[in-house]
Amino acid sequence: CRLEAFFVGRFQRMDSDSEDINVVQINNFLDFLKSQEKTLLLFYMEKWLGNDVFEFAINELKLQQLTIENLDLSGSRDESIANLSLFSNETIEKLSIWTNSMRYNDIIVETLKVCRSLRMLELRTINQKILDTMVEFNHELEFMIVDNFTAYMPPERAVLRKLKKMIIQVHCADNFRDLVGGRGDYTSFETAFLYAAKSLRRRWDVNNSSLYRQRF
Repeated sequence: CRLEAFFVGRFQRMDSDSEDINVVQINNFLDFLKSQEKTLLLFYMEKWLGNDVFEFAINELKLQQLTIENLDLSGSRDESIANLSLFSNETIEKLSIWTNSMRYNDIIVETLKVCRSLRMLELRTINQKILDTMVEFNHELEFMIVDNFTAYMPPERAVLRKLKKMIIQVHCADNFRDLVGGRGDYTSFETAFLYAAKSLRRRWDVNNSSLYRQRF
């Protein structure tokens, strides 16, 4: 068969005391991915499956969309997670990575550095380091969805000129909004950010119930 979309749900690596089985399991899975690399466009991982799978997805597959729904739910106790070898990617246009732990921020940063064709980005949190990385490497971004915007300093120059829309679920950083709001000539990023913050504040004032995530 030749797949265009692949959802990996229940697959997981064995416990760490079965390392020989782990190696065989991951190698077999990588062999399957290699057999689909000419056609696979969308790859959805319900949780982290280890460095080998992630590196192959970024470096070798010609994906248009990559999703990791629960980066926190590792399929193994993989302590090499900080030793990723990511090279470059010219095809991924939509990236979704969901994690509640700051431990994985470096993975997100390194991924953003190599995925320079991104048009849509979904993250749980955009902190200052992640924002600075986006400003430097992700100039094609048009849409962003983020739960927590915790960056505290706006970019110093006009960046992310193609940005059209940002969706923020949880209250954004007041300090950042105040700094951006004091400028007279807004960049595309600042305009999209201010509109998202204004829309959020309006919804929050009108209805103090839990905010919902909007989807495109």
